[in-house]
Order: sequence, then C-alpha cells, then structure tokens
Amino acid sequence: MRVEGKEVLASGPHGQRIFFGNGLFEVKVGQPKIRPRICVVLAGGSGITPGISVLREVQAEARRKADKREAWRLMDYENEVGIEAFEVIHLNKMVEDALPLSFYEDPKLKQQSQEQLVAIRVHNIVTSAGAAEESLKPSSPRSPRGEGRGRAVRQCKWSLQKGRLTKEVISKVLSAPMDDVVCLICGPHNFLTDLAKPLLEEAGFKHVIPMW
Repeated sequence: MRVEGKEVLASGPHGQRIFFGNGLFEVKVGQPKIRPRICVVLAGGSGITPGISVLREVQAEARRKADKREAWRLMDYENEVGIEAFEVIHLNKMVEDALPLSFYEDPKLKQQSQEQLVAIRVHNIVTSAGAAEESLKPSSPRSPRGEGRGRAVRQCKWSLQKGRLTKEVISKVLSAPMDDVVCLICGPHNFLTDLAKPLLEEAGFKHVIPMW
C-alpha cells in the first residue's frame, strides 16, 4: 500500500568499478590491472546481471578490434582486448531459470549471421531437489584444458546438471587457474563469501572479483 510521506530506507550502488575497458580488469583497488585471456563468471540466480554487463562490454570491444571501421567510428583506435572466452557457471533452483546459450551470444553478430568473436561456454547447475530428471539435458563437457591457447577459440557450448557447486565441478568445467584467468562472482552476499569465493580459491584461482 502506497502511503505518501512515508520514509523508505535505500542504499547503494555499492562496490567499485572492475572493468576499465581495453580488456583491463582491476582485481584489487590500487594494484596493477590485468588483461586476462579467460573471464570466468560464477553466478547465483538473477545475480548474474553484472556479469552479463561485463560480457556485453567485452563483446563490443571485440567487434571494434575486428572491425576497424567501427573502431574509427567510435574513436577506439588502440583496442587491446585479449579475452578469448567467457566461461560461465550459473546456479538456479529450477531448470526453467537456466538462460539459453543464445542469451549470452553477441546479439549484433547474430543479427548479421556472423561467427562469435568471444567463445561462450556455459554450465548450468540446478540445485532444487524437486527438479525432474527428464527435464535435464545431458551435460556436454568443455574442450580439453589448454585447447586454443594463443588463438581465438570461438566455439560456444551449453550444458546443464542437477546437483550443487563443488570444487570438483569447478575443476572439471573451468579452464586451469592460470595467471591470465579472472573470475567474476555475482549473486547474494552469502553466496559470494561463503561458497563461491572459498571454492574458487581452494581450486587455485588467484584473481577473484566479487560483484553485487
């Protein structure tokens, strides 16, 4: 019920800028930025939104790097974005909440029937105990670790499983925790601090950036 004159508590936005364009991420404030080859997004539910925003910025930079006309039109002459792939682990309670692969792909390239410039590899985890087994599609494992290092890997993949997030799932689905891999974790605060960040660090990932 709307009551005119009633006080409402509000706060935010919180956090800090983490993507500075030109492929650069700031993992910790005041420390040198890094230019990763792989960007991991580990998200819970609708908390994936900030990760998608970064994905769209990177896709736009990749288009400008590939198309000099667009780069000149937007005065982006020295684009050095080096991200070859986004690897996404998305947790949801229900199968219906898993976003399709088409949602992640660059919409402008799809409209022009062009090949994706940044590979998208999505692994969905359905956590609800009531999820029907027949509604779960068979999981498709990602390419072997290290495949495509040093060149653009454009294949896009989508898979889904029922269960929970574990260190074993992270190690199986994501690329090896190298220095050129950055991890964005998005979702509820407890999901980030109690689950996502500890598991990634236990798996060996060094560059983990919380987003909420």
